[in-house]
Amino acid sequence: GTIIQVTAQEKKIIGDWKYQVSSAPYGYESGTITFSKDEANLKGAIKFYGGYEVKLQNPSFKNDTLRAGAFVEGENIKITALYKEDKLEGKIDTSMGVMPISAVKNEAKNSQK
Repeated sequence: GTIIQVTAQEKKIIGDWKYQVSSAPYGYESGTITFSKDEANLKGAIKFYGGYEVKLQNPSFKNDTLRAGAFVEGENIKITALYKEDKLEGKIDTSMGVMPISAVKNEAKNSQK
């Protein structure tokens, strides 16, 4: 198969993250963000607590800064977050205003894919 090159920078973000957006509407305030990589690009998806899942659009992670878009219930949101010691802290721009987001990386000891 193809060998996928993962940089040290990308290793920080790849995996599962438990996120919280306390000011988000019910059902969206918590869930999981998962980052992975194909041959060239970082990929991501958000799975909301209610089970609804969306793909992240053009996620990028450079200089410990995550930037991504997503299309949620008919609206485009923008996520910007800073990585620090397996935590992400940032904001989501939505039509209802800016909401703070925080996420903690799940230590996947036994789910090596």
